[in-house]
Amino acid sequence: MKEILKKILLKSGLYYPFLYIRFPALKRQNKIQSAFYRQFTSEKSLVFDIGANMGQRTAVLKKTTASVIAIEPQIKCFEHLQIRFRRSKKVKLINAALDKTAGKGLLYEASSLTVSSMSEDFINTVGKSIFKEVSWGAQTTVKTLTLDMLVAEFGIPDFVKIDVEGYELNVLQGLSQAIPVISFEFIPSFMDNSIFCIEKLISLSASYKFNYTLGEELDFQLNENMEAKAFLAFAKENLYQAPNFGDIYAFYKQDKL
Repeated sequence: MKEILKKILLKSGLYYPFLYIRFPALKRQNKIQSAFYRQFTSEKSLVFDIGANMGQRTAVLKKTTASVIAIEPQIKCFEHLQIRFRRSKKVKLINAALDKTAGKGLLYEASSLTVSSMSEDFINTVGKSIFKEVSWGAQTTVKTLTLDMLVAEFGIPDFVKIDVEGYELNVLQGLSQAIPVISFEFIPSFMDNSIFCIEKLISLSASYKFNYTLGEELDFQLNENMEAKAFLAFAKENLYQAPNFGDIYAFYKQDKL
């Protein structure tokens, strides 16, 4: 009954207005996120939301940018996105996952849709330690694209947000050029994966500078963005013992000729 009512409210466009009235903290959270993203996006920006899930960040980003390309492989989430953004000309939805190559991949669907993953290592490490109450049962074959393919079709984005539950390196391995701003999730118990992601970005440009946030708090932990090699050393020394998960942000300044 709840799901039927939810779909009716979604289709009528009333679900999220009702949700924000019932839970005003969600609306405040959106305002905080909008202010944070405005630090490095503008009304002219193109954004890729990789791992859009139910579209919370997509909704925030579409208010502060010109266009959001939202990529989501889970069919339940994608159907939700289709209804949520059906009237928005600023949001383009793609039902696929990103990988280092185009083709097909295996998605492990979780009982909690927010932690479905294409990474067996993530499930076997983070899943068994942090998400003990979650089960990964169904396996679904999904279409895979690459970041390079999205760039070729839509242009170079100003910002790429990656939230793919342990599959971040595979996503970045499908990219062959530096992007102005990229963020990806890190988890201390799965930090090796994030170190490889940092190294991948440095291989694209030594001009990248880095910063990071912790938890859901959108506050940069470093007073200034750190040079690439220095941040790599910092991450190896400190982020394995970080008190919480977070997101690493990479800012690209074009290499001098």
